[in-house]
Amino acid sequence: MKTADRYLLWGFFAKTALMLFLLAGIYVLSEALKESRRLGEAGIGLMELGQYLALRVPGILHEMAPFAVLLGTLVWLSDLARNAELTALRAGGMSLARMARPLLLGGLVVAAVSFAVNDRIATRAEAFGERILNPGQGSGAEASRQWLSSGGIWFRDEPYMVSVDQVRRSGRELRGVRLYRLGPNGLVTDVISGDSVVFREGGWVLPRGYAVELATLEASPLRDRALALRARPEVMADLGRSPERMTFPQLWTYAEQLRRQRQPVAALSFTLWQKVTRSLACAVMVLVAIPFVTLTPRSGGRVGRVLAGIGLGLAFHASNVLAENLSAVAGISAAMAAWAPLVAFGGLGSWLLYRRR
Repeated sequence: MKTADRYLLWGFFAKTALMLFLLAGIYVLSEALKESRRLGEAGIGLMELGQYLALRVPGILHEMAPFAVLLGTLVWLSDLARNAELTALRAGGMSLARMARPLLLGGLVVAAVSFAVNDRIATRAEAFGERILNPGQGSGAEASRQWLSSGGIWFRDEPYMVSVDQVRRSGRELRGVRLYRLGPNGLVTDVISGDSVVFREGGWVLPRGYAVELATLEASPLRDRALALRARPEVMADLGRSPERMTFPQLWTYAEQLRRQRQPVAALSFTLWQKVTRSLACAVMVLVAIPFVTLTPRSGGRVGRVLAGIGLGLAFHASNVLAENLSAVAGISAAMAAWAPLVAFGGLGSWLLYRRR
């Protein structure tokens, strides 16, 4: 790597780190003001609030990383232009597109670090943070004796349509269970009902309940009846977890298990791919920012160019939100919806950079 490349790269890292520190500080302050209303509730004090905010920091850094890269690139190149360093680099034969290489490498490094921090640290840290502000959730053996807050769950598990009122946090017990067996014509043939279903020795068992044959309306009691359900306890336990707080492998496995059970997974698939595209947005922000930098100290419209670059970055963020809504409403492929803004703005940034070379 040439000296000029190293100079551009380390300057990019320094400015991006500064912008990330400022943005994260503003975000943490807003979180502190929002959560301060809960002080005094259920034993929540300043120490608990501080612990919660500290555990939120990795997730906030991940969320702010693309904007920090955008601002860091704009500020760094603007400083170089103001000091006539861009002019010197161009006089030495380095085009704007050539200058973009070390900056793009830096964006990819930030993207990789952002993905790792979110997947390995932020997801776990935020789960612990939620337990601090919601002590009733518990953990370990205590959590296994409690029930998920989500209820009224329906899912398909051939040959049944299953309705569940409550799921234990361990995922190994279901309450208020009704299984509707579907015949070849899609009509319900019989109903199995029970107060609870438990997972024992690798399978689901109905300790006590009854079955009703709809053709004859005959009811028969059931005791320790093994049920042919393929749903795994870990899948049932994940019903109470936010997909954003699962790691990439966990979310991939969860979506695949639901897909095998013929459950709708469009929203989960979008969240899965967005974990990748949100990190790669750091590299796209470099391409978006570079064309809006003035090249000489005396070039006019410097502030306007910087604001235009920031506006394009915000448009990229808005397009991600729009893509998520279109994926849910218009039936667009989750992978296509997640990748489309990244590809579109990456292509736009590359085209603008090509025009300014």
